Amino acid sequence: YTFWQADIQSVLHSPVAHGPNTLIVSNPPYIPTPLGVTDHFFTPINAGEDGSRYILQTLEQDYLPGTTIALLWGSLTSPFEILPLIEERFDVLHQEAHRIHFGSYTSRPVIHQHLEELLLQGRIFFEKDEKWGNIQYVFGTILKAR
Repeated sequence: YTFWQADIQSVLHSPVAHGPNTLIVSNPPYIPTPLGVTDHFFTPINAGEDGSRYILQTLEQDYLPGTTIALLWGSLTSPFEILPLIEERFDVLHQEAHRIHFGSYTSRPVIHQHLEELLLQGRIFFEKDEKWGNIQYVFGTILKAR
């Protein structure tokens, strides 16, 4: 066995062969962050303007058939782009969805306003609950490359 703890891009572009005996586990940044945000508080979650930068790069990689990907992503991550890519290139071995309340990142005004705009554009989804506040969905998905 070989274990790497590394930036997903360095793993995906490494000379390590992907194949039936490879499992890639990724919890990439998946919160949409508007262009021009320079506050370092948002660095750990900044997945680009629509939230899909790292997830799309992970899913678009050319894997050998049988490579398994365990991926965490959410309803704030352009799911309408991600789901067709999953359906086209992978078999879904397992998927779980959990409702979670907006937290310290998603509740900040600069991010929250951006999320509201993306919601109005139909690019992301989340629930607005008067009692509980805004709720997003987080998906844990295990995929096998075809």
